[in-house]
Amino acid sequence: MLAIVQRRETLGDSAAALKLLAKYATPKDPALLDAYATALQPDHPDQALKIRQDMAAADPTNPRYLISLAQARATSGDSAGALRTLDDAAHLGATGRELATSARLRYLITIGLLKEAGDELAAESTHQSGDYSLMLAVGRSWLELHQPEKARPVLSQIPVYAAEYPASRIALASIDTEAGNYDASIKALEALSNASSTAAEEASIPLFHTYRAAGRAKDALT
Repeated sequence: MLAIVQRRETLGDSAAALKLLAKYATPKDPALLDAYATALQPDHPDQALKIRQDMAAADPTNPRYLISLAQARATSGDSAGALRTLDDAAHLGATGRELATSARLRYLITIGLLKEAGDELAAESTHQSGDYSLMLAVGRSWLELHQPEKARPVLSQIPVYAAEYPASRIALASIDTEAGNYDASIKALEALSNASSTAAEEASIPLFHTYRAAGRAKDALT
């Protein structure tokens, strides 16, 4: 059913997708219920919030449900409730802490609390836990705050064997590109492309754009 709904949305028939979700979404199918809440969020935030609350109550140990609930509360204007919910999620193991930290940082940036976001980022940057997903989130958040000098050391610590390594190298290359250091960026992205087929796929688009920015359009087309 979820595949049918997604196909309706892809075809631009959001109304039909919403009707299907309203008919078939039940607590027995969390994925479908999650999709229903997401579809309701833009025009029916109160209904979406109620679904998120019910899902979190039914499985209070699932940090992803709490993160979604926090996002729904934030969208509804309940900033305090959103932040409390993120704090609750942060106590649900390593995954909860990672997801909650990333969501909290992005939320603080979104609502313009840049100083608070910066303070939290500084604290997370000194937290050497080997949590590479969190390190990637921290590095990217520094970039969103336009502070590449703080993003670079965090991103550089992600080792080659980590699943987040390709994304960290692409983010580092973007710092060089923004600074006009195209040769350094291209060298890093080309090296990443040669590492594996998966890494090559991830690096292909940023490498293409960097070639163009560097005035090497011919290389971009090869």
